[in-house]
Amino acid sequence: MSLNNENEGQNAASEINVIGYNVDDATRAVEKFVDHAFLAGLPRVRVVHGSGMGILRKALRQALQQHPHVESVAEPPQNEGGGGATVVELRV
Repeated sequence: MSLNNENEGQNAASEINVIGYNVDDATRAVEKFVDHAFLAGLPRVRVVHGSGMGILRKALRQALQQHPHVESVAEPPQNEGGGGATVVELRV
């Protein structure tokens, strides 16, 4: 994947869906996604990981809390995904 810095902010996604990924692949994808969102200047992104047994949610939230571009990690309200998603506030 190549990115052009001039238009990076215009095509940066604010949500990633990693349902069905294993923990390692999901963690890599989410970390790359957060890096791109941060560079694009997005204040907040959403990670959709599904509910299931909570293994992916727990692993991703732990990884995100250690990420240098992440200010905070929270569970959104039920009408925005609840336990099946994670809202990530980025450092600005």
